[in-house]
Amino acid sequence: MTNITMDGMVRALRRPRNRTRIWAAIAVAAVTASACSILAMSDTGLLASITVTPNATLAATSTRQMRATGLDVTGRMVNIVPTWSVAGSGGTITADGIFTAGAVSGVFDGAVVASVKGVSGRASITVTP
Repeated sequence: MTNITMDGMVRALRRPRNRTRIWAAIAVAAVTASACSILAMSDTGLLASITVTPNATLAATSTRQMRATGLDVTGRMVNIVPTWSVAGSGGTITADGIFTAGAVSGVFDGAVVASVKGVSGRASITVTP
């Protein structure tokens, strides 16, 4: 800091009324800064979304290992153990994520679902004859 700035600060701090205002401003700035950093970090590491892969094309009755990746709000990976299910028809899936295509051909949008505590992701399956 320059001497002019330093002299101005010293003069301001010598006055009791100014000193109180400066300390109040510092306190408000500190509380605001800490609140912002807490809010920014509060969701980091918590599951925000699940991506299910692959969107696959399978022959009827064939199998494919499905994968689920959990992400937090910043896009960082979060370890998850999803509950697997099939929405509608198109096939079946095991607890380990192995999908078995059904005998009926068609496009099954969002058929494979991975869920963890209310957060879910989906993948589409196309079954060919």
